[in-house]
Amino acid sequence: MPDTTALLVGRSFRVAEIGGVSTLDSPAADLTFGDDGRVTGCATVNRLMGSYAVDGDILTCGALAGTMMAGPPEAMDQEQRLHHALAGPLTVVADESGDRVELRTADGVALLLVPDDSTELL
Repeated sequence: MPDTTALLVGRSFRVAEIGGVSTLDSPAADLTFGDDGRVTGCATVNRLMGSYAVDGDILTCGALAGTMMAGPPEAMDQEQRLHHALAGPLTVVADESGDRVELRTADGVALLLVPDDSTELL
């Protein structure tokens, strides 16, 4: 199994599913885990930013800040579900290749992340 830190740090992902439901293609949700302990991205309509830490296979995000624009109801619903999932500790699970990373909440909601190599950090 790949090292959890190496799976996340310095990489960008598209959020493909939240709780088993495929995310919208447009506007899309994405997350970037910087090597400086900062997470940034697009929650769907609004930008988000905050801190994160990885301890073993547990990812914890600090309080997330973001812009406050309104969007279509389905986009705002997706954004709210993403923020809810990121609010608590997440168990990081990945396949051997690291092509699919799942973040699981304590209440069973899973975020499926797919690497977005076009925006991978250097």
